[in-house]
Amino acid sequence: MLLAVHSTAQTPRPAVTRLAVLQAENRRAPAARDLAVIRAATHSDDPQTARIAVRALGRLERPSLVADILPSLKHPLPEIRAEAANALGQSLEDTKSGAAGPTIANTVIDALITRLSVEAEASVRGAIFETLGRTAATAVHAERVEAVLVDAAAREATNDGRLGIASGFEALVRLRRREHAPQAAAITAMRSMVSVSPPVARRPFDPSRDVRVRRLALEALVTA
Repeated sequence: MLLAVHSTAQTPRPAVTRLAVLQAENRRAPAARDLAVIRAATHSDDPQTARIAVRALGRLERPSLVADILPSLKHPLPEIRAEAANALGQSLEDTKSGAAGPTIANTVIDALITRLSVEAEASVRGAIFETLGRTAATAVHAERVEAVLVDAAAREATNDGRLGIASGFEALVRLRRREHAPQAAAITAMRSMVSVSPPVARRPFDPSRDVRVRRLALEALVTA
């Protein structure tokens, strides 16, 4: 009995919570209890647990969970904000043919653009740019997202941010070119990203990421 008590006392609570979240996610959270576990974990004091829970909400690909993910866009830790941005995009994967898709997508786009206006962390901005590119559900959305990416391409000087912009352009063109052909400003922005690096003085130089930015921008141009 003493051994059992000692063993329980030595078990880190965050690790148990992470396991419960992963198990619920692997089951695709079929029961309300599974969702309750994941939702509760998004508020965990353990950053890894909170991040895994936010990721799990996105991986379930349920538009109904958007409201549960949105608060994490304001989390104090940038890695969790970035995870939330990605999870929002994943949560909309099941709306491609649904009537509610455009409405929910509009809610997500509004939230992401609002967060961009105050986001100081480049990695989070990059995640937001990338998610915006794959979230547009209509031609109107695509036009709006394109304008955001064009503006960002002229301002963003970090590798993380530019990589997100290039990824956003690539996804937007690949997924929505039939509803919304890239406009001249977008073509110019993508061409610039293929041929021009941001000023070295304004960012830590990372050759591998710079190459990825150019490659993604080129793929977007070819697809356009």
